[in-house]
Amino acid sequence: MIGSSAVLGAAIGSILGGKLIQYGRRRMMLLFNFIAIVAVLMTLFLNVYSICFGRILFGICGGIFGVALPRMIEETVPAQLLGQFGIITNLSVNTGSLIAILMGIGLPDSDAEKAETNFWRVIFGLPWVFQALTIPALLFILKEDSIKFLLNNNQEKEALQVVKKVYD
Repeated sequence: MIGSSAVLGAAIGSILGGKLIQYGRRRMMLLFNFIAIVAVLMTLFLNVYSICFGRILFGICGGIFGVALPRMIEETVPAQLLGQFGIITNLSVNTGSLIAILMGIGLPDSDAEKAETNFWRVIFGLPWVFQALTIPALLFILKEDSIKFLLNNNQEKEALQVVKKVYD
């Protein structure tokens, strides 16, 4: 039930992502990173409803990231480098899955040990590390949206600045 909550959320986020990124790829990634912080916090309480809702919400965030990041890369990276940068999204998702699977090794086998451990909180709380890295990166390093988004929204001056950064 808890595992399928995240999958349901990711499907919803992927569907909503196409519409939401029209308001800005970077803006949506930043907003949904903050929402993901709340979602992760909800999963740390020993309450099945809180965990399930937090996982659905976190899945929605992940679905939106899965739409916004590839689009931002596609709209910014020079065409000759797109193949090299295009793997970033898949590599990130698969690395995250691998980390989650490996962390499962630390879960107890017996019911007695299950009642005494809080390692599940480490597993559910780990995304905070990634939000702690992503939010400052979006605020202080990746300050602009994609070139194509800026051009489509009549922000030629900002687009030119990004072009100078990328193609310098």
